[in-house]
Amino acid sequence: MADYQVKVAGGDTVVQQPTQTSDAENYVLNLDHEEVKTWSPQKVADEFLRNIGLQYLGEQFVGNKIGGNILACLTESHLKEMGVSVLGDRIFLLEMVSYLKRKKIDVARSQALWTGQTPAAGCPYKRNCTELCCPDVFYGPTRWRVTGQGIFYKDEPSCCFCCGTGLILEYFSHRHIYYFHSVFILQ
Repeated sequence: MADYQVKVAGGDTVVQQPTQTSDAENYVLNLDHEEVKTWSPQKVADEFLRNIGLQYLGEQFVGNKIGGNILACLTESHLKEMGVSVLGDRIFLLEMVSYLKRKKIDVARSQALWTGQTPAAGCPYKRNCTELCCPDVFYGPTRWRVTGQGIFYKDEPSCCFCCGTGLILEYFSHRHIYYFHSVFILQ
């Protein structure tokens, strides 16, 4: 029995999807969506289609001028119109295109919308403990980054780790912030 088949009560076999990503999926997930947008139809045929195992569609993509900027716009009806008659290949190609779209969205969400530091630049704080050994009033900087996913912050130690405090990284998703706002502020 294959790794992805499971016997259930009654003797039936349920087939599960494999949990590892295929080479084609890994290839698409590692592409730079900005670079893909600049690809010519020939490069889409030579690179993209070959690496996902659909190189036989290359002539149809070149003949219909499907470059990298158009690749993400493809629909099943477009593929039918181009003459891609095998249903499984249409579904697989559209899934690979959806990975490209998802990668673009993930990159946009993780892009920093704002970054900063507290205390703000120019405000005094103790960076080292050469004068007094780390009283509680001496803190290192906190670096902030706001993205489409949430708020990240990093507390840096004030000195040469003599206090035993190290680097602290935290993350708050926007869902958590909304929840706290609705529970504690709006009530």
